[in-house]
Amino acid sequence: MKLLAPFLGTRTFTIKERWNIAFKFDHSWNNAFPSRENRLKRENSPRGLLAHWVEILYEESVPAPNLWIIDDDVRWVARPGQVFETVYRDCEADYVQINWEATRDNKISLLKGAVARFMDSFGLVCDNEDMYDLQELGLEPMAFRVKDHIKLLVRKDNEMQDYMEEDNETDNETEDDTEIEFEYESDDLSGGSDGSDQEGE
Repeated sequence: MKLLAPFLGTRTFTIKERWNIAFKFDHSWNNAFPSRENRLKRENSPRGLLAHWVEILYEESVPAPNLWIIDDDVRWVARPGQVFETVYRDCEADYVQINWEATRDNKISLLKGAVARFMDSFGLVCDNEDMYDLQELGLEPMAFRVKDHIKLLVRKDNEMQDYMEEDNETDNETEDDTEIEFEYESDDLSGGSDGSDQEGE
């Protein structure tokens, strides 16, 4: 998939092979999460639209957009020595890209933020461990994990400055080491703000 972008003030279009789509995260995305991908994609909601874009990512062999989630509220931590450069800027704040495991709950610093918990449940529904059937070619199937393809932007000023050493141990845990439980409900729609195009700087 390629984006046709117009030149300002002209009728000429140019092809952009790499472009960005960003969604502003809302806590309601965690409510009544569908247990099946087809139910999620039927939702008239931002998370339903995100599921559609993810499907395009793992079905298209041509360049597809970069997908981002922007969270204005989540707190986050940095390991000692890490430096984060501004990726995106709006009228209110600078934003940096971090790993999903670096998010923290606003009240309990050792728990992941709500946006990371959303990605856990989103991955349970949309990850595809055997996406490509390559066995006939003598190749191993390739797995598709949404966390590898959706990036996270957070406000730079939401960094938790009182970083504790025990947070390092939590950051080093892999997704497979953490037991995750989700309560799913069927076809209820989630709220949240609409997806919008954003260009990273």
